[in-house]
Amino acid sequence: MELSWSLALSCLFVALGTAVYAAISTPGGDFYSMRPLTERLPELAGLFLASLAACWVVLIPGKIWTEQLGDSWTRRLVMLALGGLVGLFACWADGWPVGQTWRLEEVRVEGPSLFPRGVTVEATYVCYYALGFFVLRWWRMTSRRRSVRFSFLPLLGAGFWAAVLWLLLRPLHPAGHAAGIVVLVLTAAVVQLVSPWEEPPAMPARRVRYRHA
Repeated sequence: MELSWSLALSCLFVALGTAVYAAISTPGGDFYSMRPLTERLPELAGLFLASLAACWVVLIPGKIWTEQLGDSWTRRLVMLALGGLVGLFACWADGWPVGQTWRLEEVRVEGPSLFPRGVTVEATYVCYYALGFFVLRWWRMTSRRRSVRFSFLPLLGAGFWAAVLWLLLRPLHPAGHAAGIVVLVLTAAVVQLVSPWEEPPAMPARRVRYRHA
């Protein structure tokens, strides 16, 4: 019940985050040539689905790990694999024909490509999200016994690594150049908001002994 409520609530917060992104940004970063919202709905739907999938991928393992001690590297490898699946799903949600993008002549990759042309689009998505989920300790954001319910530090960490990975990989999100960064930062915010939290117990007061002459 607790996990189901968190998953359902994440839909609402992701929708709000997508709406805010749609209101303050336009594809290509041009704030002066606004496109009708109806034309952007497919792009925003892809952003919403990718962000929601990312939140669920963090929340479900986080529910299992919140009461368990475990090896950080094992968890990182699990998140690496799950992040790769999120990247493949995001590629499909954005409307790319997965496995067939090499047939698209209009695909242009900005900057030097790290992958062969036949798999460039899929590889950038998969590697971007796989590494994004690998470098951060996402399970700490959902831990029931985290120090505070919501902190901006995970958002800063997610934003930093998302920007670094974007400079290297640059997944071709139709919703805009910053869409990949938005997905990771929005995920870091939403999973904290919807995860259960218990206030840490107060530290017992230390007794001070006075010496009498």
